Amino acid sequence: MPDTGDQQKAFADKRRRKKEHLYAEPWHRKAAKGFERLGKKVSLRLLGKLLRITPIDGPLPFDQIRSVLFLRSDGIGDAIVTTPLWRALKRRRPDLVIGVAGSFRNIPVLEADPDVDHTYDFANPDKQLRRAEVDKARAMKYDLVFGCTYHRTTKTAILARRASAHGYTAYMLRGKPDNRVYLFSKMIFWEVAFEKHMTLQLQHMLEETLGITLSEDEQMPSLHIPSRVLSSTKSTIEELHRRHNTKTIVTINTEAASAHREWGIENTCAFAERLIKQHPGIYVALTSSPHRAEELKSYLASRSLNANIGYFQTPTIFDAAALINESALVLTPDTSIVHVANALQKPVIGFYIKDTEWKPFNIPSYVFIPKREAPISTVSVEDVLAAANDLLDPTSQTSKEKLLRLISDN
Repeated sequence: MPDTGDQQKAFADKRRRKKEHLYAEPWHRKAAKGFERLGKKVSLRLLGKLLRITPIDGPLPFDQIRSVLFLRSDGIGDAIVTTPLWRALKRRRPDLVIGVAGSFRNIPVLEADPDVDHTYDFANPDKQLRRAEVDKARAMKYDLVFGCTYHRTTKTAILARRASAHGYTAYMLRGKPDNRVYLFSKMIFWEVAFEKHMTLQLQHMLEETLGITLSEDEQMPSLHIPSRVLSSTKSTIEELHRRHNTKTIVTINTEAASAHREWGIENTCAFAERLIKQHPGIYVALTSSPHRAEELKSYLASRSLNANIGYFQTPTIFDAAALINESALVLTPDTSIVHVANALQKPVIGFYIKDTEWKPFNIPSYVFIPKREAPISTVSVEDVLAAANDLLDPTSQTSKEKLLRLISDN
């Protein structure tokens, strides 16, 4: 039972902080903030008028929509988690025209997708070329434009109107309704969004806008890999197995957006050595992006590692995907590779700097999150090895409760 004096002190301190927050700020500053909020509301409403936004209540009549444009000018993983949206639309309406505005990073993936009819590069660094791409989309006169990013709301609203002069525009924000409602024809506010995986957040926007419901089998992301890449990669892996007398591939992507997010090549090699010692029939393929390939190969050449550990060349995202498609398990600190594995429904171990809505979705997986502000390299090899054994062997006696506890304790 806490001491009464301590309770009183805590209460008094809390009340003091509250009063200081209420009264310490001068009246003119509080008034200025009020005018700022009012000004923002007026300016957003005015921008909505300039963009010729026609607000709509309830879902749009899906049978009257002839074409849909998705704004997805960011990364590969972002495009992959959005694939259920246009796939679901095409399944219901094969005649529907689907366009996706992407970036140099994800356009190859979008162009290979059989459900996407037109692609545009809205992230081209050349201003004239970017404007030409927007004009190409505008000429299609899309009936509906979905903004699929949850940042730069105003910029997305302007871009959506530039890409479709008279079409409806839809967007979703996480949290409670605010003044940005004036920027789109259909604005969905979803307070529980942060608790949901990103692909479910996007699907919620689609369902609310068009009044359709995606079935469970429609919720999984997808990725189309060219058959020639699949065939070439399969042949390379079969040759590896013949040469090393192995049967199973485990892929480890060594690279992330920053060093702080990487597990580290030392941890990776230590893990690979111990995994192969337990499972001699496994070949561990290490990968990275092309611009980090020489660095990785140089490190491997300087170490005396087990012969069943080696660099696997993946010059394109399709080569990486084809390798993952042949793998029994994937380890990665990069979310793009997580989403590729997700689309191919491969077991994955992901390393994350914090909890996020970009984790694996509905596949066998483990997520490691280090202690706050600690680098991912602090996650122990032993814990990751236990998770890998559990994912590689469905009959494993390893306690899942213990694994989950170990993960949360990192």
